[in-house]
Amino acid sequence: MKLKETDLKKPFCMMLTAVSVFSLASCVNEEYDLNKGIDMTINIDGDISAPLGSTEAIMIGDFLDIDEENSVLLADETGDYSLHVEAEEPVGGNVIIPSVLIEDYESLFGNGGFSLDVDVKHYVDAAGEIIGDETPVEGIIVTDVDILNGTRQTTDVIIRQDVSQITDVVKALGTIALDAPLVLTLGISEGEVTVNGGLKLTFPACVGLSLSESYDFCSINEGHILEFTSDVPVKSDSPVTIALQMTSIDFTALQGTQQGLVGNDIIVEQTIELSHFLIDAEASDFGSTFGDMPTDLQISLDMRALRMGVTGGTAVIDPSVEIEDGTVSVGELPEFLTGENVVLDIYNPVIRLDVKNSSPASALLSAKIQGYDADGNGIGTAITIGSSDKDAPDAIFMQPGSTSFYISAREIELDIEDVYPLGENPPCNVVVPDLPDIVRTIPYSIGFSDISIVVPHEGNAEDGYEESDYVMVVFPEDGSDLEYSFSADYTIDVPLSFGEDLHIEYPYDITGLNETLSPDDNGTTIRIRQAQIKLTFVNTIPLDMGVTASPIDVDGNVISDQSLKVELLSADGGEAKISAGTLGNETSCPSVINVEADTETLKKLDGFRLNITGEANEEYVGNALNANQYIRIIDMSVRINGGVDMQL
Repeated sequence: MKLKETDLKKPFCMMLTAVSVFSLASCVNEEYDLNKGIDMTINIDGDISAPLGSTEAIMIGDFLDIDEENSVLLADETGDYSLHVEAEEPVGGNVIIPSVLIEDYESLFGNGGFSLDVDVKHYVDAAGEIIGDETPVEGIIVTDVDILNGTRQTTDVIIRQDVSQITDVVKALGTIALDAPLVLTLGISEGEVTVNGGLKLTFPACVGLSLSESYDFCSINEGHILEFTSDVPVKSDSPVTIALQMTSIDFTALQGTQQGLVGNDIIVEQTIELSHFLIDAEASDFGSTFGDMPTDLQISLDMRALRMGVTGGTAVIDPSVEIEDGTVSVGELPEFLTGENVVLDIYNPVIRLDVKNSSPASALLSAKIQGYDADGNGIGTAITIGSSDKDAPDAIFMQPGSTSFYISAREIELDIEDVYPLGENPPCNVVVPDLPDIVRTIPYSIGFSDISIVVPHEGNAEDGYEESDYVMVVFPEDGSDLEYSFSADYTIDVPLSFGEDLHIEYPYDITGLNETLSPDDNGTTIRIRQAQIKLTFVNTIPLDMGVTASPIDVDGNVISDQSLKVELLSADGGEAKISAGTLGNETSCPSVINVEADTETLKKLDGFRLNITGEANEEYVGNALNANQYIRIIDMSVRINGGVDMQL
């Protein structure tokens, strides 16, 4: 920043004018003969002193040349500065679980159901006084005929389906939900019988059943048993039809049986048992005489599936999510952050990850963060964020839904609500102590690489998965594939608060002396052998600063001429060191700039470059640079040992 010229030039000119008038009045000889002519040149030699005044507050934004409009350095509502960059787009990836259909559903029931033969003639003979085939059978009734004759009747339930399209994601199945309508048809080959209540069709315990319609003669018991609750007449021309749904299969009940999800196949080999099958019959429903009675009446219970698809269920998923690297450009920064010898010990940089996880499984995210220069070369060592242990303080544990993670070197205070909307989770702290190393030297860009998303499990495939490892998955109703997405939008916020290793170097110019010291239109020549400018630095910036001075010309270049010597010291003759201060607790450092020069070299001088080094102050470690902080230069005065030639 260039101070206003009046800050130094106007008081200096006023000093010269006053000295000139005084000298003119005191040098006139009343006896001098004015006709002889007058030499209009006045020479003044000796020590000349004058006050130069004070500057206005030099706000830190001006002092450090912070341009908020064109920089990623921003001040928050309190004035605290931070470096703020945002990713142009989130990083992320998708996981697809293809839909699953049991293609050979027509062979679900190995024998198609049950088919039984009944010797009606035998039971009629036992129930009536039969003499021969011509004996009338009117009024003869047979009851409680045990169709099964005490035997155990079963039929197979068989599923063998290749599901290799899902096994790269799905590692185990719990209970799957099915869209599997079944039709049971109870019929006889001729005549009419009454099937007694109590008949049971027991499906495997791992299977869930429901009635598709309401029936007054049957119900589902224990979730897998179809039971007749009352008698049902069955005629040869009017079979009884029951619509069922196979709603689920619990594969956890099949563990250790080489059934369930085995390799790339779903395998189920179970049995259905038919029991308590009793009938009543009137002989006259089969004919009028004993000879009409059938010896091989066929009673069938046909079972068939209309379709079978998986609509969802519980599963252990272990997706492989491919995520491309992400990079965010830091942008233009002021010189005090990017100088060659700058070491930024940022106290607590923060990376905010806004994570979205549309899957039902919680996942661990990890990545490497690296700073890069303008040529794409890495700066320093990459930092790993995230952990394989979900309980670790640096774990990025992505629960289903949206979560904001605040990754920092030191845990920050978060606003936690009592209740969050469905799909939103409380924010989380993630502590990565080495995070400041990424911005120890401000990079041109910051890259995220080796981004990994892993679903942790308590169990494993060899020893078995724990109940907590299973999550609910639901396929779209239209039967399309299931797709999950994982994404992370990120912002980097680096508050300009520093740790104890901070070192910054920054030049600051005080200019505007050349026109005064080298006038070319008022007949004044200033001859300076020595000059001493006294000033006091007032500081509210929380940094300890060392200050040296170099002479500069009107073009802002340092004057290297050996005949011009400039030295800035503290008032006691030591190095000029400005102690850290804060608003309301400012510090001051009386200082002096000593100048030695010849007349010709002096003509080049326009001001001084203050070479400032900043270090952290132990008392103020962690205090942010604030837009309201400032430096002020007060009580400036000058003492010149030399001379002034003025042409009147």
